[in-house]
Amino acid sequence: MLKEKIIIIFDFDGVIANTTKECFLVAWWAYHGVEELTAAMFRNNHEREKAETLFNQFRYLVAPAHEYYFLLKAIFEYLETCKGELPNLFKKNSLKCEQEAMAFSIKFFRIRDFARSKFRRQWLDLNPLYPGMAEFLRKYLKRQIVFISSTKDKNSIESILKENQIKIPREHIFGKEQGTDKRVHIRSILQQTGFAATRTFFIDDNPLHLVQVKPLGVHLLFANWGYGGPNGEAASLAFEGNIVNNIKQLKKIVI
Repeated sequence: MLKEKIIIIFDFDGVIANTTKECFLVAWWAYHGVEELTAAMFRNNHEREKAETLFNQFRYLVAPAHEYYFLLKAIFEYLETCKGELPNLFKKNSLKCEQEAMAFSIKFFRIRDFARSKFRRQWLDLNPLYPGMAEFLRKYLKRQIVFISSTKDKNSIESILKENQIKIPREHIFGKEQGTDKRVHIRSILQQTGFAATRTFFIDDNPLHLVQVKPLGVHLLFANWGYGGPNGEAASLAFEGNIVNNIKQLKKIVI
């Protein structure tokens, strides 16, 4: 057991919560220009099945929400032509469709806000926490200091945490409102708390984020249960951090 207080900074999507279903539906509605939602639209739909399967498979390509546009466009191109590889199509779209993606992002967050406020129960059901995570966080918060660094909007993070009786101070949640660069988040956290980097852990399921953060000197943990992609574990070796496969392993490192 660690004798002194430490900070652990969690990514949210793919580490604390499995939000893929919600992200897919909101992105689907935004991409298709949906203006009004109904309860029926939350149900499984045969029309979306193939696209959703590919979305789940390649979710790891996306970081900020506007990149869902690149992914969905790549999926529809692939389903229509059956040509090319999705990661290459995603990259092509990211180079050519930035303006369309930013307009999409505005729709995406407007729809998410509406779904969260008007269809709260259905929306929350799309955002389950990973097994054992709620219990771990509740116990951990009594012993150590928890922050969140995410590209997700802060209101959604707070709503999901509240639903699971997890109380993390609002000022400890760094979302898209504070930017999408996690180096900026972590520098702010270190400055805010006065903690040394050597007493700080950062856990993420995206190896690229971990590589970017490495120069800050915090301890790096790769959440192998998240959206890391087909080469996520191999890529994580590049930052020489710990690969964490489950909550039990995480407890051994930070408690």
